[in-house]
Amino acid sequence: MLQILRVAGMPVRIDASWLLVLGVMGWGVASGAVPRILPGLTTGAAWLHGVAAAALLFASVLLHELAHALVAREHGARVGGIRLHVFGGALELRSAPATPRAEFLIAAVGPLTSFALAAVCYGLGRTLAGTTWLAALTGYLVVVNLMVGLVNLVPGFPLDGGRLLRALLWAWSGQPEWATRCASRAGSLFAVALIALGALRAVGGEVVGGLWFVVVGLFLRQVERDAGPRAA
Repeated sequence: MLQILRVAGMPVRIDASWLLVLGVMGWGVASGAVPRILPGLTTGAAWLHGVAAAALLFASVLLHELAHALVAREHGARVGGIRLHVFGGALELRSAPATPRAEFLIAAVGPLTSFALAAVCYGLGRTLAGTTWLAALTGYLVVVNLMVGLVNLVPGFPLDGGRLLRALLWAWSGQPEWATRCASRAGSLFAVALIALGALRAVGGEVVGGLWFVVVGLFLRQVERDAGPRAA
């Protein structure tokens, strides 16, 4: 785990896997998307676009997690830092939210931030429609932030959707431990469903896509086991 910077007094750490994500994203944009959208660019210019896309992906995920952190602080939770890994990021909390309302707001603000970023980028893209490369870059950011927001709304603990489910169950029952168990089971069931779906897709010939579903399902199972008082 490598600490790369501090934001608002909080350390931001990255797993080595996150560097792999940035490298793959930059390569994919430089070698695939850019030549297709802007065929006249040189190889060097295409790679500059790829590096910019990777940096903006990093910024988008960081802003998502920073929103979690600031709201958590506002509601009295102790924040240990932000961790970025191959499937996105995680907020490291040293204490759990004190109320279901705090839990709900901390979980909800991440996806809302991602959707707000997507909306801003969409508006910029429409405004800059005459500048092809800027329109392409803002279009990429719209897709990235929509994906980050939607994936985190999956109702599987400890993703934001699972945290929202836990908050609602906690508010309804008044029993935070029971709510956590229910949200964790929902996360486990969703992970198993992803693994099964991935296996079926792989057997059906979609090997890469199927294996990706399996990997995501296994990851969700692992973080569900390891989750303490953290918001994904």
